[in-house]
Amino acid sequence: MIVLITGLPLFCKRFTADLKEFDSKNTYIFLDTYNSKIAQLKFLMLLPFSKVVISLNGVSDNSGSLNWVLFWKKKLILQWMGTDSLLALERFKNKTILRKYMDYASLNSVDFQLLYDDLVKFGLKPEYLDYKFLEKKELISEYNEIKVLSYIPQSRQDFYGMNWIYNLAKSNPNFSFTIIGSENYYLEALSNIEFKGWVSQEENFSLMKSHPICLRLTEHDGCSLFVLQALAFGSEVLWTFPYENTHLVKSEEELQIKFEKIIFELNQRNLKPNLKQSELIISKFVKEKVIKNYIDKINSIGK
Repeated sequence: MIVLITGLPLFCKRFTADLKEFDSKNTYIFLDTYNSKIAQLKFLMLLPFSKVVISLNGVSDNSGSLNWVLFWKKKLILQWMGTDSLLALERFKNKTILRKYMDYASLNSVDFQLLYDDLVKFGLKPEYLDYKFLEKKELISEYNEIKVLSYIPQSRQDFYGMNWIYNLAKSNPNFSFTIIGSENYYLEALSNIEFKGWVSQEENFSLMKSHPICLRLTEHDGCSLFVLQALAFGSEVLWTFPYENTHLVKSEEELQIKFEKIIFELNQRNLKPNLKQSELIISKFVKEKVIKNYIDKINSIGK
């Protein structure tokens, strides 16, 4: 059967390639209907011959492409992410939410407890379905020093907790902090904070190998690949949302307390990475297992 995939190109191109790698029976086609008129036209031409449409975004406002999915009565999978859920919550509160796609969908899929809880508020019955995966990487046996890593987009620094990190670094001048995704911060520069800006995936992995502590201090979130990768490398992760093998922080004061506790634990184990944690997370997110499970779900919906 033909499966059409829409959503943000960065994620959809990879996801489509992953599905093709493990499934030669179905035909998977990604079309960038968000940004391309040609893709929109191809979508309309192929839609009558397809069985399933996957939107790698939960949709709570009007979508021309999904309107045609409903018109042709095609099976629809909405794969919700953190930003989609947050937008839907805001529209729900403002009474501007458009429910017709989520109510129609054969599957509203989530991979994180917070997203599940959000969708339940809309009266939906979401299902857990992982689509992110981890591949085994060469691990280190010991860190050289205690350093802290975080991903903070330049355009959303407040949302990603940059102020908390800045204050933590200011209170702990003996430890180095590395920020990827941002070029600078509007407050006075600190000598122990280095801004890397955008980095390649290879450099990102290299940084994770040298940073035993990773921070994820967002106001809202999905199942962060940054967190999964950090756990896979054996880092200790402090996160503002509960997740297995991470350290939950709910306030700036708690961040400082847990930060000191982690430093103590790292010193106690002679700066060795948490390899048991690494093995557990990698075994849960094995690529073949995750993608084949997703394919099974597609096939069951497209019968």
